[in-house]
Amino acid sequence: TPVCDCSQTGYNGRYCELNINECESIPCQNNGTCTDLIAAFDCDCSGTGFVGDVCEIDIDECLTENISCGGLGTCINTKGSYK
Repeated sequence: TPVCDCSQTGYNGRYCELNINECESIPCQNNGTCTDLIAAFDCDCSGTGFVGDVCEIDIDECLTENISCGGLGTCINTKGSYK
């Protein structure tokens, strides 16, 4: 009987007919939303306070958003946010 090699296609099954869900392993970190693609995935980091391929890089809002704390305080970056 013939054997199908599905290793490079993003599919599995006897005839490579089943799409592998790459999001099943939960690759997106810090509450990023995963979208399954063919042989790939995409992470949407919107609203998480993180960026990067898998939402792994913390955004320093104190630097990127020029937060002044009213001129009376100091902005402190925290994981995924600031205070």
